[in-house]
Amino acid sequence: MTSSVLASTGQIAADKTKSHFGEKILAVEICPTDVILKISTDSWKPVHAFLKSEGYDFFVSLAAVDWLKENQMWVVSHLYDSRNRRRISVKTEVPRDGASLESLTDMWPAANWHERECYDLSGVTFSGHPNLRRILCPDDWEGHALRKDYKAPDFYHGIQNNVNLIDLNNRPPLPEIV
Repeated sequence: MTSSVLASTGQIAADKTKSHFGEKILAVEICPTDVILKISTDSWKPVHAFLKSEGYDFFVSLAAVDWLKENQMWVVSHLYDSRNRRRISVKTEVPRDGASLESLTDMWPAANWHERECYDLSGVTFSGHPNLRRILCPDDWEGHALRKDYKAPDFYHGIQNNVNLIDLNNRPPLPEIV
């Protein structure tokens, strides 16, 4: 696969980060428009601090991916260096039960709402977050809607939830993604 200019400039930052953190960087994946650093969970905040010092000044997004069968979750952040026009992503795995990472809000205030959304929908907590509470669902909502084992409540405050009336076992097959 041929890498783009964005990926090649991200590769430089990935190499510097790998050199600085050694075995804490578990893998470096090259994609057409991005470089992904797979890191150990305990290096989440230090790696982000290093990348910020390397010019990654824009916190683009944060998401969690639930891997139910593996009993793991991936948490992925996307960063951008606006001066040098570079992108990089940072990915780590956390256990589904008690999924927790250090908050990045002190480095990037924009991480605030991203971490709240990740907590609300996926159940990942962020220690040191200034106001970690639900952002999309009501405070008394039970569960985390983006978890693979989530089942929406049949009723919420007396209102019936029609989502559970859909028979997922008798739906048309989904198209194959290549």
